[in-house]
Amino acid sequence: MEIEDYGRARVLVTSHGQTFLVDLVSFDLNGGCTCAHFLSRLKPEINRARELGNFIPGHFFRCPHIRAARDFILDQHFLPRLLELYPDNEDS
Repeated sequence: MEIEDYGRARVLVTSHGQTFLVDLVSFDLNGGCTCAHFLSRLKPEINRARELGNFIPGHFFRCPHIRAARDFILDQHFLPRLLELYPDNEDS
């Protein structure tokens, strides 16, 4: 998978020659994706859970592209910032 930062919480994920836009803040920070799996299966499940009042963002509602984008943002943006804030926690 190839991942590219695309601006405010949006990431382009290329997998098997197809590129998908992942928005990490949509659906209450669950994330959303333009892939067929998310649009046809996961998004309807999220909407159903929201209607019932029991939607909790999590792995079950995330396609592989959302999971990869979250890992990318964590590894490339969030964790390096933590290391800057807490340099004494780095293993040597």
